[in-house]
Amino acid sequence: MMTLRDMKLITITLISVAALIGALLFVMPGSAADTAVKDMTESTSPAITDIMYLIGDPGGTPVDRKITVGAITQIQTVVNSASGTVNITDAQARAGTFFVNTYAGTTTFNLPTAAANRSVCVRNGQGNAQVLRFDLTTGTNYLVKPTGARTSAAGEYYGCTADAGNQMCAVAFGTGDWYITSEKGTCAEE
Repeated sequence: MMTLRDMKLITITLISVAALIGALLFVMPGSAADTAVKDMTESTSPAITDIMYLIGDPGGTPVDRKITVGAITQIQTVVNSASGTVNITDAQARAGTFFVNTYAGTTTFNLPTAAANRSVCVRNGQGNAQVLRFDLTTGTNYLVKPTGARTSAAGEYYGCTADAGNQMCAVAFGTGDWYITSEKGTCAEE
């Protein structure tokens, strides 16, 4: 005759066997679950729809999340072909937008108010000599030139003279100033 203790042992054994079978069904040899990240095959040309693993709030209550490559690399490219003035939005600066200018004349790119984690690049995409310049939409921000010196007054222009290869980038690390981080061509305060 089976005792209550024997029935408990059989139940525990059956649960253990079921758990083992379940684990074998979900973790097959060669799957990502049993491969260290450093041993996985590198994706050298990920698509923007590829999914990556993310741990949200790791310093607080960690949660497992997924994120697409496209959400991480939100850099946008905008082609300007119709205007001599481009008013860059804060959202565009936050996304690190790269502007390709094909407008035939001088083009002024108005930067938004400086705030942390903002960047903008502009380049001559026309192939002909044209003037590109940064301006500030607020009179309280300065442009900091590659030399480290600020423009002589808030709201001053900084631009590149007519050249087919003009390009320049600006970054804001916080409130106050935009920093010219790179330039190609002959550029100066105007």
